[in-house]
Amino acid sequence: MESTTAATETPAERSEDLSRMAALTDGVIAIAITLLVLDIAVPEIPDALVSEELGSALWELRPEVFAFVLSFTVIAYYWLAHRLVFSHLRTIDVPLMVINLFFLLMIAFMPFAASLLAEYVPDGLAVACYAGIMSLAGFSQLAMVAYPGKTGHFHVDVNPSHVRLVTKKVAVAPIVYLIAIPVAFINGWAALAMLVLIPIGRYVISRRSD
Repeated sequence: MESTTAATETPAERSEDLSRMAALTDGVIAIAITLLVLDIAVPEIPDALVSEELGSALWELRPEVFAFVLSFTVIAYYWLAHRLVFSHLRTIDVPLMVINLFFLLMIAFMPFAASLLAEYVPDGLAVACYAGIMSLAGFSQLAMVAYPGKTGHFHVDVNPSHVRLVTKKVAVAPIVYLIAIPVAFINGWAALAMLVLIPIGRYVISRRSD
């Protein structure tokens, strides 16, 4: 059952709401990605020592580059999934807007989480904080798929079995991140290594659906 607000809106108004929410999401994600790279600072080396120290100084940026690439990949996936979901929505209501705003809250936290990870990896608390923020972002995106599927917000030509499949695939990432939180306090690198289970899990689900 759609909310009263959504039910009384005209198709044009619903389309405008969708467009505005999609534009807001694109803007927040673009800013978050930009902030990620700002954490990678160009080494400051005296001119006379550049040839001797530049290589080692760049090597010292490994944690920052790792955190950037990992976080960029996660945010890019979330953006692609968000774009896919919104392309199939015919309407949006207040609960779905709130879910989307919570998702953006977690996206906005990601540059901080990436900086924390880059600075203190493989410290257990730093890895756990990173995994926690990623998990909350993933669960909010899972709600963005599950809620419209249950409330009739998708276009009528969207196959319910496809929605169930996408829901299962989206659920993989937040579950893996959630499990990685306690693992991080035992071994930070092991918790990060668990992230390879995300594409593997999605692949297995896709194969089983064929």
